[in-house]
Amino acid sequence: MFNFRLILSIVIIIAFYSINSYSQALNYPESTAYDSANKTFYVSSKAGKQILTMDLESKLSFFASGLISPRGLLIYDGMLFVADGSSLKGYNLTTKELDLNLPLENALMLNDICSDSSGHLYITDTQALVIYKYTPKTQAVEVLNIQDNVNSPNGILYDKETNQLVYVEYTDPGAIVTLDLATAQIMKTVVDPKVKYMDGIVKLPNGKFLVSAWQVMSFDKQQGKIYEWDPKSTSQDLAVFAEGYSAPADISVIYEDGSYYLIIPNYMGNIIDFLPLDIQANVKETESLSSIELFPNPSAANLNINLNVTNKRINSISLYNQLGMSLNEIKLEGALNYQIDVQNLESGTYYIIIRGNDFMEKRRFVVLR
Repeated sequence: MFNFRLILSIVIIIAFYSINSYSQALNYPESTAYDSANKTFYVSSKAGKQILTMDLESKLSFFASGLISPRGLLIYDGMLFVADGSSLKGYNLTTKELDLNLPLENALMLNDICSDSSGHLYITDTQALVIYKYTPKTQAVEVLNIQDNVNSPNGILYDKETNQLVYVEYTDPGAIVTLDLATAQIMKTVVDPKVKYMDGIVKLPNGKFLVSAWQVMSFDKQQGKIYEWDPKSTSQDLAVFAEGYSAPADISVIYEDGSYYLIIPNYMGNIIDFLPLDIQANVKETESLSSIELFPNPSAANLNINLNVTNKRINSISLYNQLGMSLNEIKLEGALNYQIDVQNLESGTYYIIIRGNDFMEKRRFVVLR
């Protein structure tokens, strides 16, 4: 089970001197890759020139050092692939050995990586303005011959449903681009003038996309935002999904404990945020009041949680703010009701996840002064 309170406490301020090559500290975290089988995150620490691992208790451990400029990460076929400077590297996750160290011709700044359903990898190069295609079985490398200009490609994913690559441009303004692999033609470009320096992109189970955008290129200004894009919409206007991040980089989505979470590396904040998503697979945000009561809502002092069925018990209650930051986790031994003191919380929207012996539900409440 996630311990988000501990995970979100990992805030390491960058020092202005060289760090030990085996340092276990986040230093410009760019990307994460989640090994669900072993419940382990791999984190690229760009300024630290290394790869770290992070478990579900937030403990950081050393995995690999001696890299040049590690950015994008991808777990594929038992390997951890790393976009490192001008080279594609691959670590065997069983032996932890470096099995691939492949310089890509004319590469300048390899950035993000994704894989398609045919066994190919795609790597963006933000400075060389190209997308590389790599085939692990043959180790063949080619540059995609895209029938249009490519501007500072950054985050990239493969959309199996449409057989398209979808990538974002690290430009002002930023752009979302869909590329048809069958024709090598750009199918659609979305440009919203208010969105600048896009970095990462993910597709949600509901068919919508989330993109991360720095907005400014300055240190830890917390101006970064997550935007939502609906490909079915004809509008170029992207909606703000979440905000207050410090240069949000290669975002990713994982499924754990019956819920989906957006993983947000804060490149200039040296923290990794976990944002619970409303698209819960086995968690309903609303429930009949005959089962769970949440009152008063809005609340100014105390929030009461009552479980009005005899065959269920509450085992834990987790509290999050609107940005997905864990505020508290309360362990209970089979309670029917509980009261949360919210007097110290600022006015706004909050979430709780209520876990029981055979259920888990997410509920929203409001603190109003």
